[in-house]
Amino acid sequence: MNKRGVSTWLTVIMGLLPFLFLGLYFVSDNPVIRMLSLALCVALILIGVIYFPLHLTSHSSSFRSRVERAQSLLLTENLDRLKREYQTLHDLYNKLSLKKKRDVYDLLTVFRTEIEEIIRSAKLLEELTGKIGQGGLEGQKQRYGEMEQLFQTLPKKEQDKWYSHLSHAKELLERGQ
Repeated sequence: MNKRGVSTWLTVIMGLLPFLFLGLYFVSDNPVIRMLSLALCVALILIGVIYFPLHLTSHSSSFRSRVERAQSLLLTENLDRLKREYQTLHDLYNKLSLKKKRDVYDLLTVFRTEIEEIIRSAKLLEELTGKIGQGGLEGQKQRYGEMEQLFQTLPKKEQDKWYSHLSHAKELLERGQ
């Protein structure tokens, strides 16, 4: 089980235990058990009141939630927005302690790698767009096929940017036949 799953179960248990101790307080006739259950209930509530706001506002949890939101942007947003989001993530990453950095480094590198792939695809698409009318018909067909494959790997807003180039290449290819 990952750390996040353990944290979730701990949260659920910490939320339910005070009710259990409170129920024990009302059900029990023994004064020692009543006092002990009430003390444990109050202690757990105090721990929860102190721990959970600190946990929710920690840099680590805000970093993780920001990465999840950024991952969802990979399919839709343009490259400039993704770069800004990566910069924000990197700034949050720099605020983390060394131990926390080790825990979340993979999340940051995966996001960066995916952005780099989008950049590579856009650069190749730009190069192929510059060679639209050049070469023979077979070469143009091959370049158009490559352009179409690269186009499919781009996020939605980047696809909108390149759609006119792709349709222009298709028109030239159809006219050449």
